[in-house]
Amino acid sequence: MGYPRTKDGAAAAAVNYQVARSTPGYFTDAALRQQVLKAVMTLAALPGQQQQDDQMAEGLMASLGVTAKTAPDMVMRAASLGSSVASYSSDTATVRVWMSEVVGVPTEKSQMPVAGTWSTYTLILQWQDGDWKVATIDQADGPTPLVAADSSPSSTSDLRLANEEFDAPRYAG
Repeated sequence: MGYPRTKDGAAAAAVNYQVARSTPGYFTDAALRQQVLKAVMTLAALPGQQQQDDQMAEGLMASLGVTAKTAPDMVMRAASLGSSVASYSSDTATVRVWMSEVVGVPTEKSQMPVAGTWSTYTLILQWQDGDWKVATIDQADGPTPLVAADSSPSSTSDLRLANEEFDAPRYAG
């Protein structure tokens, strides 16, 4: 971390912080989740975000049917498609991050097959202890593109193999 106290520094922090909150381990490992949140959140926002993200992770794991044993099978990847700094001062910035996420379990009997989603996250950042820290995070759906008419999803075995071959990027913590 250690982002510059600039508009571009705030945007880079917001993107990287949100991607860090979108890795498989963030949802399956409470200690890692806590480590990431301690690194990116303001002191005042940390307890509330910790509680919210713990509940979100628990709900997602339940909806996917993922257990500690099957957690390595889960696919969870995210990429930033762009960012927009809605407001900026040297102490506070509001940054919107447009993300594409791929999430699910690549098995034939999965409760949630691997699917893509698009979201926009709005992060309010504050300059604290020499770095940008997140004060609030809001999420909205989309914008969502049309899926190409001539494309079809990959097989569960292809998705499982890709999940094994490609590591999710690490951004914070």
